[in-house]
Amino acid sequence: MKKFSMLLCPLFFVFCLLFGACRNTNAVYSIYADGEYESTLSERNAYLLSDPDRVKEKIESEKNLVLVLIGAAWCPYCASDVGPIDERFRQSTLFTELEKIYYIDADDSQRSTETIMEFNRAYGWNMRTRIPCLMAVREQTLVAVITDETFTAIEDRTERIDAFFSFIEQSVDSK
Repeated sequence: MKKFSMLLCPLFFVFCLLFGACRNTNAVYSIYADGEYESTLSERNAYLLSDPDRVKEKIESEKNLVLVLIGAAWCPYCASDVGPIDERFRQSTLFTELEKIYYIDADDSQRSTETIMEFNRAYGWNMRTRIPCLMAVREQTLVAVITDETFTAIEDRTERIDAFFSFIEQSVDSK
């Protein structure tokens, strides 16, 4: 019996780790699956559902790049972009290094504006208060944000997402 319980403990631990990881990626999937707009986000995605304080802690403690997406299921642009952003990220060289995009759910328009303004105030960034807001941050410096003029000038949303990730990949490669 003792051998059986010794074998069972590590298996239970691994199961908890795997189940916890699945549940976390499913959290963002569930947000969009229950939304009014269609989304192509898969159940197994690279998003980690987080609150703004947890993301700030990560930004302040991390020397490497941190990717953050602020979005909401009520936003048709977020619903159409969340899947392609995940897909492009998983195809990028960044995926093996970063493994996740921190996702902040702005469940209403007031909260989305407040959340983005909170980041602006905390770090002295000057970014628009629109969602979806995809940010790349390194050492508390905003490297790129998909809501700025560089990327919003690109009409096609898939091209915009690709340009954002290409820019980030090039900036990482040049360091």
